[in-house]
Order: sequence, then structure tokens, then C-alpha cells
Amino acid sequence: MNVAFFDLGSNSVRLGIINLKPDGSSESICRMKRMVRLGEGAFSGSGLQQTPMRRTINAVRELAAICIEHQTAAYTAIATAAVREAPNGQDFVKLIREKTGIFFQSISGLREAELICKGVHASIPQDDEIRICMDIGGGSTELAVFSGQTILALESLNMGAVRLADRFIKGDTGPVSAERYEAMKNWIREEAGEKLQRLSKYAPTELIGTSGTIKCLGRLNRSEDEHSKHELYYFSLLKIVRELCQRNEEERDRLPGMNPLRTGIIIPGSAIVSTVMEELRMNTLKISGRGLIDGLLQDFLDRHFLRFV
Repeated sequence: MNVAFFDLGSNSVRLGIINLKPDGSSESICRMKRMVRLGEGAFSGSGLQQTPMRRTINAVRELAAICIEHQTAAYTAIATAAVREAPNGQDFVKLIREKTGIFFQSISGLREAELICKGVHASIPQDDEIRICMDIGGGSTELAVFSGQTILALESLNMGAVRLADRFIKGDTGPVSAERYEAMKNWIREEAGEKLQRLSKYAPTELIGTSGTIKCLGRLNRSEDEHSKHELYYFSLLKIVRELCQRNEEERDRLPGMNPLRTGIIIPGSAIVSTVMEELRMNTLKISGRGLIDGLLQDFLDRHFLRFV
């Protein structure tokens, strides 16, 4: 049967439709993402804004129709930082259900980190190495330390690419000065330094990154180094950041590998990546194509596998 998984984040809404086979194996049928920027203006305490909410409802309605086309038998839908923090978040959940038929469950940041970790570690060697995975969303950043299939620690940081853009960029489409970029990093250290230091005590040997921000940085890196497909070195990140900061949004959009929907938030996202790498003393970031949707699938299989065998 076909099963659908929705991930409503602060920046995008994602859909994965998976065909589950009788032996418990699975095959991806459809993967889609719509950039809705739901968290735009939401992190100042004023709640979710009308225009982003309309964009989100339209996108969910479109994705729900695709589920009908594929005759999905069940679905799981979760919402993250923008919805869980907004004073009108639960009202919006009810509105989405009324307008689209899809009910989103708001999950905690730690649960989000756990699901992301489940999605990532299924694709890497199952050895005793201690690794840490990082996912940068629009409103929050999730981190998990794990060894094999054992999760050792989870953290959720109240900082993401959209949240930092609202705080430090505020609609400015021009270049970003070195001083402003350092101000972002200093704020990140002040807010998250203690949590990052706790994670560093596990002495992870590998940092794995997933999310649109990190994948975009990977594409920008590949435009410079065609041999680096799945990893990003710290010195390469610094070079990319300099290139991004020196340009306005229109000029950033012309960079090879740039996602035009990320020109306004890629620099704040980069500030999170660089600061985490510095605090964890990691010189290399491995880039994973897996994430929360894969974690939702793995969690579904863990809970329901016996129904299919």
C-alpha cells in the first residue's frame, strides 16, 4: 500500500509518498517540497502571519490532492518549530484540517531531532563510531549524537535560517557585512554554546548534515570543487560565506548551485553551520540526502511492521 508523510516546517512543507511492500521493504513513489516560509515574521511573538498561512494552506491542499492521485491508504503529518511556538499554532492546525482534510500533529524539538536521526542513521555504516547529525530548519536546529542505532543525546536549538534572517537581516536584500555575520555567530554562541559543549563531550568523530540549507551549501561547494559531492570542508564553507556576503540577493541568485528561494536565508543558515562546526571542532561536514521524512517512515515501520508480515 502507499503511505504519505507530511513535514510542515518553518520554511517549507514536504511530502513523501512511500509504497510499503508485504515483506516490510519500501520504495519511494513521490517526493515533493513547497517553500511556504510559514515562519516568516512568526518568531517575534506575534504568531503566524496571514500571508504565510495562506501560502501554506494552498500548498498542503495541492499536496493532499497528490496523495489522492496515488491512492494513499494512510498518512502521518507533523509540524515543527513555527507551529509549536506560535500562540496561534494550534488554531492554524485546526484551520489546515478544515481547509485540506490533513491533520498536523505538533511535535517537540527533541522528538524532531530523534526522527531526523532515525532517518539519517539508516543510510550509514552500522559500526561503533560516534556521530552527530545536524538539521537546520527555518525556526530551529536539531542535533543528535548516536552510535549505530543507539541515540546517545538529543538537542533542539531555538534558531533556524528564517528566525535568524528575521532577527539580523530584516528584509535587507543587500550585501551582509563581516560585522553583521559575526554578530549572528556571537548570538548563536551565546544561545547555544552550552548545549553544543555538552554534545562535544561525547567526542563524535563525524558530523552529518541534512536540510535544505546544507544541501544548498553543498551545491554551491560543488560549483567550485567538482570532486566534493558529499562533504563540505570548513575552509570551503568560509570561502562560500565570503562570496555570499559580498553579494546582494539578486547577485547571490546567479551563483551556480544557488536555490533562488534561499537567497535571503542562506547566510543566516551558513552562520549556524559554521558556528556548530567551530564549537564541535569539526573540519568536515558530511552531507546526507535523508531527513525527517525518512525518519517518519522508519518510525512508522518500527511501529507497524508486524501488520505487513
